[in-house]
Amino acid sequence: MMTLVRSLGIFVALVAIGGFGIAMWEAALARADGHPSDVRANELHHCYLGLLLIVATLPLGGWRWIATLWVGAAVMADDAYEHLRQVVEPAFQSPLHCLFARYLWPLAPIRWLAGVFNRLFGGHT
Repeated sequence: MMTLVRSLGIFVALVAIGGFGIAMWEAALARADGHPSDVRANELHHCYLGLLLIVATLPLGGWRWIATLWVGAAVMADDAYEHLRQVVEPAFQSPLHCLFARYLWPLAPIRWLAGVFNRLFGGHT
C-alpha cells in the first residue's frame, strides 16, 4: 500500500512540475490585457518551497516522506495554477499564496530563503 501511495505521490509531484513548466511558458507569452507578462522565475516562492520540502524530507523515508511529498506537490500545483490563471486574470492570488503572505512571509527564515531564490533566479531582494 505504501508503495502505491508513494508512486502516486511521485506522479502527482511530476504532474505539478509539468504544470509549473506549462504555467511559466503560458505566463511568459503575454497577459490577457495585452501587456507583456510580468511573471518572473524569482516570484515563484511557494513552488520552490514545495520542491524544497519534497527534497529536504527525502531522508525521512516511509510515510513521513510520502506525507511531505503530497504536501509539497500540492503547494507546487497551487503555484502553477496561480500563474496559469494570472495569464487571464493578472490580479488573481491563490488561497495558498494568501496563506503564505499572511503566515509565512513575516518569518525571517522564509524572507531569507525568498531572498536566496531572488538572487538565484535573477531577481532583486
